[in-house]
Amino acid sequence: DAQAAETKPIEQVHDAFRRRDASAVRRVVTQHPKLRALLNEPALAFDSPAIVAFADDPAMVEVLLELGADPNRRSDWWAGGFHALHSATGAAAERLLAAGAVPDACAAANLDRPELLARMLREDPTRVHERGGDGKTPLHFARSRAVVELLLAAPADIDARDVHHRSTPAQWMLERRRGAGRYE
Repeated sequence: DAQAAETKPIEQVHDAFRRRDASAVRRVVTQHPKLRALLNEPALAFDSPAIVAFADDPAMVEVLLELGADPNRRSDWWAGGFHALHSATGAAAERLLAAGAVPDACAAANLDRPELLARMLREDPTRVHERGGDGKTPLHFARSRAVVELLLAAPADIDARDVHHRSTPAQWMLERRRGAGRYE
């Protein structure tokens, strides 16, 4: 379309990201190969590498990996960098793992992989205090009761506050992960 031809490639890809249009991202980056060098840079996708910004979108994850995005690139967030596996779930998470994304303890908690997290903690018990995106601990990222119990037994600090929001794991669970913190 004539309007797209007049728009700078960087603006075209920004627009495609805003619309969450994976096909348009593929088309623009393929037509303008210099954009590939920016895929892992924060400025291309709203202050985070694109793979982090769209980790919850399986179609976008697929296109970004196809175009050469680094599945292990973290954001440069001041309070603690985010990895795509800190927010990815389902098909997007599986695709990231298949592409070589390496989970840390926070990612293992987010992915609800108690067996992986237990192995990490056996190898290095201090990982229970590891900090991920926003300076959150694995307990902040926990999605299930099984992961919460594993971390509490490690023992995780239930009063640890994330760096950015100054919230405890319980506050995060009440806000975003109600099922993980439910004890009756």
